[in-house]
Formats: sequence, C-alpha cells, structure tokens
Amino acid sequence: FLLIMRSSSVLDLLLNFSAIEFVSTLDDVVFGLAQDGLLGDVLKKEAKDMPEKSYRVSKECLNTVYAMKVSLLYFVVLFLSFFGSWVYIYWQQRSGAYLCQQIFSQFGDEILPMLGTFTGLFYKH
Repeated sequence: FLLIMRSSSVLDLLLNFSAIEFVSTLDDVVFGLAQDGLLGDVLKKEAKDMPEKSYRVSKECLNTVYAMKVSLLYFVVLFLSFFGSWVYIYWQQRSGAYLCQQIFSQFGDEILPMLGTFTGLFYKH
C-alpha cells in the first residue's frame, strides 16, 4: 500500500514493484544456493531442515474460543475505523472541502493549434 501511495508516477510504481520482485528472487536464489551446499555445510543443513521445523503456540492461542473473540474484536475495530474514516472523507467531499479554488492548465498545440487558447489559470465560481 505504501509503495502505491508514495509513487509520484506510473513509472515510479513499476520501478518499485520491480525492485521488490528482484529482492524476492534474490532471496529465493540465495536459499537455493544454501540448500545445494554452495554457502557452506552449516547453511546447507539449516536450509534442508527448514521445511520440517515447527514452532510452539502459546496456551492463549490454543483456546479457540479466546482466539475467536480476539479475531472478532480485531475485525470489528478495524471495520469501524475504516468505515468511520470513509464516512468522514465522504462528507468532506460532499461539502466541497477538497475542491481546488484555482486550476492552472496548459495545453500543447502540437496536435490541435486551438488548444493553446484554453491555457491559463481558472478559478472556481
């Protein structure tokens, strides 16, 4: 989400996602090299044992009723916060809070010569 919001153009967005894909592929390649033993015997053993490893879950998470209540609480809090934010932005848009008071437009006249006459600063009435 942050990559989309921080990109100032479509090209920046594509470059950001390309960089993420490159790092992800690089990670897979290094893990494959470790599994093949090219990065040492210790890393080969760890990489081979990785799929069989498991982790213990705490007692609070084992209680399914408790986990269900916590998940439901998270869902309700997130839903209400997102819905409340959406309603706030909706009403701000309806009241015109986000409208520009003036817009500058510049049209090139390479294709249609008459478009240059519409270049200028336009004000909201």
